Amino acid sequence: RRPCCRCVCSSARKYGFIAGMNEAGLSVNEHTLDLAVYQQPKAGVPNVCSGDLQSWALGLYATVAEVSRNVPSET
Repeated sequence: RRPCCRCVCSSARKYGFIAGMNEAGLSVNEHTLDLAVYQQPKAGVPNVCSGDLQSWALGLYATVAEVSRNVPSET
């Protein structure tokens, strides 16, 4: 069962990192700082939970180049 974003994000806060690797060898790592302050979300720009982004990348792609080509850029 895939954890919900809330579970993934709470694990990151508790342990400070989240990591994963798919069958092709693509891996992701998220490191957090408990006292970090992040920018406020921009109006009209979708917010994406980092756990969902990681699941998306690992589930669909085999290389960093493939992920990079398919991440929409903000213009």
